[in-house]
Amino acid sequence: MVGWINYFLITIFHNLAFIRISSVVFTLLISLGIVDVLRRIDDQNQNTAWLIGAIFLVVPMNLLFDIVTTDVPVAFFMFGAGYFYLRFELSKNESLANFYIILSGISIGFGILSKYLIALLLIAIFILLLKNRRYKQAIIFVMSFMPFLLFHIYANSQYCWTNFLFNFWYRHERSELNGEWPSIYVVTCLYVFTPWIVYKSYQNIKSNYKQRESLFLLMLIPLGLFGVISVFSLIGLHYLYGVIAFVAMSLLGIEYKSLLKILRYTSLFSLFHLILVFFLLTNPNKILSKFPGYDDYSYTINIKEISKQLNTNLPSDTVIAAKGFSPASLIGWELNRYIPTFGIGSFQGRNDDFFYDFSKDDGKNFRIFTRRIPTLIKYQPYFESIEVKKFIVDGQIYYYVDGVKFNYDLYRENVLKTILKNRYDILKYFPTCKCSFLEKYNFTE
Repeated sequence: MVGWINYFLITIFHNLAFIRISSVVFTLLISLGIVDVLRRIDDQNQNTAWLIGAIFLVVPMNLLFDIVTTDVPVAFFMFGAGYFYLRFELSKNESLANFYIILSGISIGFGILSKYLIALLLIAIFILLLKNRRYKQAIIFVMSFMPFLLFHIYANSQYCWTNFLFNFWYRHERSELNGEWPSIYVVTCLYVFTPWIVYKSYQNIKSNYKQRESLFLLMLIPLGLFGVISVFSLIGLHYLYGVIAFVAMSLLGIEYKSLLKILRYTSLFSLFHLILVFFLLTNPNKILSKFPGYDDYSYTINIKEISKQLNTNLPSDTVIAAKGFSPASLIGWELNRYIPTFGIGSFQGRNDDFFYDFSKDDGKNFRIFTRRIPTLIKYQPYFESIEVKKFIVDGQIYYYVDGVKFNYDLYRENVLKTILKNRYDILKYFPTCKCSFLEKYNFTE
């Protein structure tokens, strides 16, 4: 979903700032939704609803919109599903209630097209419907998102089952039981939601659980599921983005003065983040150059100059490529062209498997960017001759390999067949599908 949204924005504006528009808009819409539903739940204390909406907005992850762009759509639809479910519970008219549960299901459907994290809300709402013996509405709910799920399955079957493989296979290949990850998950929650919000939410749940059980369970069930997942997988900051709204709503029932304090503390906490970011952006060399990882920072902020250097004195009929997907995508953005990843790559960012055809580059010259000293054996076999060159940007050394006359047949035999074995051999266990990687490289036999 975020890909479609960003593609639309990029088509209109080739500017990174405009890609963040969706983050700002969706976050503001969620805050307004919080205010609306809380005012309906507690119409005697409507000012508290506005305060809770404001608290949601000033949480650091919301104030620094740009850091979570990829997760904003699924967070929006997670909130939408919860919002319409609460409207369903509040509705006294059965027809209107059914309409809201349909909208909740549709929100889940759009979430399925965004990211599988939507399953957290799907499970929470389904449990609530069964718990409240609303079996008819549970069926309506499932039927409402089923067309989206079927479309998603069909789309994946025409695309090498890539979404399923990535989310359920590739990214968990090295998953194992880790006693530290649950502790890290707890610390991550305290950071994302802030300790004072977590503490006040806990107190509120203890005092008002029976009166607002559904509101609390929309938060507790996803967080509990994350807790189970944390035993096998590290829960990143961005995973929790979709739950922030429900954590904020769990503050309903706390007195106005306490909410004002929470708003002040959270604002100060976020202000610290903003000052820190501003200070680092305006004085990067003086501060960050002394810390490990500065090379990553320098590379990112200087990608425009790096791309310019790569494009300088480029021989005709030469393909610019990169050793990894991340630099390929960044350079591609700056040069406004598709930059392929040369080599096997990782389980992430397998775009080349579908959008690029190395067979058409047979005999062409390549310029391959790498941030580290290149290992020649990874390049020499696939070219008639190679030359390694380096250049310096912001004191950091970067390299590129100029390869003459690309040998596609050998590349197919050594690299593409390895990718086939590592990434697509599993397709033989899936129903018949369309896979452009297999077809264009004649791996279908």
